[in-house]
Amino acid sequence: MIVIVGTPFDFRMGYGKRLRQDATVVQIDMDYRTVGKNRDVSLGLTGDPHAILTAVLAATTASSNTGASVREDWLTELRTLEAQKTDKLMAQFLTDKSPISPYRVAWELNEFLTEDTVYIGDGGDVVTISAQAVQPRAPGNWMDPGALGSLGVGTGFALASKLVHPQKEVLCYYGDGSFGMTAFDMETANRFGAPYIAVIGNNSAMNQIRCGQINKYGEERGDTGNLLGDIPFSKFGEMLGGYGEEVTEAGQIAPALGRAREAVRTSGKSAVVNIWVDPNEYAPGTKAQTMYK
Repeated sequence: MIVIVGTPFDFRMGYGKRLRQDATVVQIDMDYRTVGKNRDVSLGLTGDPHAILTAVLAATTASSNTGASVREDWLTELRTLEAQKTDKLMAQFLTDKSPISPYRVAWELNEFLTEDTVYIGDGGDVVTISAQAVQPRAPGNWMDPGALGSLGVGTGFALASKLVHPQKEVLCYYGDGSFGMTAFDMETANRFGAPYIAVIGNNSAMNQIRCGQINKYGEERGDTGNLLGDIPFSKFGEMLGGYGEEVTEAGQIAPALGRAREAVRTSGKSAVVNIWVDPNEYAPGTKAQTMYK
């Protein structure tokens, strides 16, 4: 049995094809139009997920602790599988190669987070890679563009997060394409006393699109319309009265992040850490994309 809660059968779920056909599928959602869309379900429940799951919990745990024991065993199994997957990627997470691997950036970001850091992802390929390493330390400390992949939301997310939770540290990890869309609102964040740390995985391209075009059209035509300039975005942070730093070697990432944190704390202005990453390193999902097939 597979229970789907508040998640549509969109591209993240392979439009339902990621679930085995003979599974018993229960879908819970507040919007009846989502239930059973793109894939048949065995049982569809429309309503507030909290109310429905509370009722399920009461019905399954009232008379016995067996359910709780089974759940803990299952969570242990899931955590073990997750640890195994992480171990397989450790060589990429810790690589010192140059140009910098976006996998190394992802790992350094994860190591940098604290219990009070809100992590925001705003980008395509580099943010997809970061999801394999970054584990926010507390509930509610993760934001990303969601199912629509709406690039450019990060700056607004950062500003809002800092205004709502002024005691928390806010870090937004951008691709260079998404940073260029709304970066000037960093000035707004500074002006309203909501500084944050901006980290950019800079591959000088809309790299998720570039990968698909290269796969379909070849190296000669694959770069058409998706290459961006080699912009030292650290200057942007400095221009707005904050801190900026360029990072070109893997060993420089952690110290740069530490300096950015201290600069935001002492100056009250946002900091920009521009990390130059390998443009020919792609996330597995990017390489498997079907939009150009």
